[in-house]
Amino acid sequence: MHGLLRYSSPLAASVVALAIAGCGDSAEPPDEPNPPEDPPIALEGRCLGGDDPTKSITLLIDDYDIVIPEAGASLGVDLDGVDGSDETGLGCGIDDLVGVDGTPGVDNALGPIWGTFIGILGEAMAQGLQQSAIFDGRVLMLLRLEGVDDYASDDCVDLRTLTGNGAPLIGTDGRLLPYQTFGIDSDRSTSFAHAGSIDEGTARVRAEVVKVEANLGRYTFVAAFRDAVVEIALDEDGATGVLSGGLDTDFVVRAAQEEAQFSEASSLVDAIPMLVEASADLAPDAAGKCTQISSVITFDAIPVFVASDAPSVEEEG
Repeated sequence: MHGLLRYSSPLAASVVALAIAGCGDSAEPPDEPNPPEDPPIALEGRCLGGDDPTKSITLLIDDYDIVIPEAGASLGVDLDGVDGSDETGLGCGIDDLVGVDGTPGVDNALGPIWGTFIGILGEAMAQGLQQSAIFDGRVLMLLRLEGVDDYASDDCVDLRTLTGNGAPLIGTDGRLLPYQTFGIDSDRSTSFAHAGSIDEGTARVRAEVVKVEANLGRYTFVAAFRDAVVEIALDEDGATGVLSGGLDTDFVVRAAQEEAQFSEASSLVDAIPMLVEASADLAPDAAGKCTQISSVITFDAIPVFVASDAPSVEEEG
């Protein structure tokens, strides 16, 4: 994976200290998080050849991380077009970050909060739980680029996210084998975005919503990234990518409390709402309160087939 950056904000550190100092009686288990209602999948306006499996690239995410900024720098993009601390108030007073290349305006307010959790849970434990969910076949997130005419340069490609099912095959190197075939679980999360593009081997798509499933041990969460930007760098081994978008604060609070409740971070349960709401930086409501928190994940992916378009023996031979 990318060399992720490390940073824990003063606000996060202060809330953690208060939470640990005041952790007496156990908090009541919060309600299990459910993703908010999403708009229907849009199928109109698809790129030419979007329904042709020979013009599709299907990728299975086999590793992912939430990006943790360091010293005000982060991977990601400018999601809202404003400086969070400017006079418009659109960013609720949360300062933007700079990109690792020095580009200003990067939004990633969830990263410091995740850094606080990692500091308590331990990075090895968190990554181990993520990998276990993928290798066990509980979370098989598929990214499908459709209508692809040229892997290096294409002015119109669509992106679909799907949830696969099946038992993953693991190689002797301990990694998932590429080009294996999975079914599609039609009852689980899916999203669609059209009119992206590929430039110099990197696909870039902006979407109203991109849904991603994640599992940290006890629960599987469906995270709906709003007004998302997906960048996927394609190569012969698969792809690496960055997903940026806004997560609803209510969802983040419920999901974080569910995971923290039965972990080493249980002392944070009562502090999580204050921490998340104080860091929210997107989608202000009529009262000026931001209702989303910007988030960035990086991922690695391998090429796979889905059962409907796997090559036949004749095609392979």
